[in-house]
Amino acid sequence: MTIAKLCQVTKSVNHVLDILGLSGQLHRSTDSDDLRDEFSGTSPANGMAKQQLTRRQHILKELVETERQYVHHLLNLQALKKELEEIGALTGDSIHNIFLNLNNLLDFAQRFLIRVEQHNELPEESQNWGDLFIHYKEPFHQYEPFIANQRRCEAACQKEWDKMVAASRSPLMSQMLSNPTILNGFLLKPMVRLTKYPLLLKVGSFFMSVKFRVPDVAVGSSGPDRDRSAQGRFGGRH
Repeated sequence: MTIAKLCQVTKSVNHVLDILGLSGQLHRSTDSDDLRDEFSGTSPANGMAKQQLTRRQHILKELVETERQYVHHLLNLQALKKELEEIGALTGDSIHNIFLNLNNLLDFAQRFLIRVEQHNELPEESQNWGDLFIHYKEPFHQYEPFIANQRRCEAACQKEWDKMVAASRSPLMSQMLSNPTILNGFLLKPMVRLTKYPLLLKVGSFFMSVKFRVPDVAVGSSGPDRDRSAQGRFGGRH
């Protein structure tokens, strides 16, 4: 995917998220409005809060908040999957080809978010983010089949697109299926999130020595392999 296409996908998905938020159909955190106000500068104490936050705290705040947003997006994707299953719009094989192990990814993402939030509440001197990521090294491998399935997923979406659109019932379903780019954007979120971790952690100079590498996987089952990988370093006291 080119940078231009990725930007187009991101813009389309953000537009849908805004619409779903206004209609009350979006799974979202209860404090997301306050956080958006804070980052946009509308919070009265915004200037003081920014001055008090260190670079480390800013990075951790972004890590926690983007993790919450990611889980909420997966919840919406799972809601779409559930509706398609309940309506019987697609065969079991088509559902599998599109969503694959989404339920497992969501289960892990929710558990990981709980640990991230708990860890962030610890005193700074007691935090060891490197150990936290290392602890979940094996569960992160659940991303591999989902990412490797990307081409099969895209092909299934194209084949079943008319059936999915015709089966649209709820506002959530209608918005997520308003055009193929939006659905594709949601389905790409696990891969985008996985590559985001090293980028977030690399920015913080307080993370040291331990490597976190996104698994090298072939995206799809045919054609040239596309390596979706990124590297960063993080760690703590050992």
